[in-house]
Amino acid sequence: MEEDALRLEALEEASVQNVAAFIKEHGIDCDLRAVQLVDIFTYLPQLEEALGALKYRKEKFSGREDAALLTKYKVWSANQAREELLVPEALGAVSFPAYVLHPYRYVCGILECALHKV
Repeated sequence: MEEDALRLEALEEASVQNVAAFIKEHGIDCDLRAVQLVDIFTYLPQLEEALGALKYRKEKFSGREDAALLTKYKVWSANQAREELLVPEALGAVSFPAYVLHPYRYVCGILECALHKV
């Protein structure tokens, strides 16, 4: 069961990267932008749970071939989150790279690619 969960997480990470690569390779105009997503925690048990999950994930992927696929994240201290993210009640935060895009334009771009292949 644990191995399946690890495979699923690696698949999810690879899928995000592959979608971005596909968009770039085929020149799909869907406003793809690389961004940083931030989860800000104001409730200590949630922060501890998130940090525990990240630690567990790091331990379980250590030495695995698919470890390189994992998204790199940054853990923000309470002071960093309060001062840099401007959330006075923050107890900490976790940020990670992601992508945003215009979904309708993305789907239309995929359809155009498919039509050109026919």
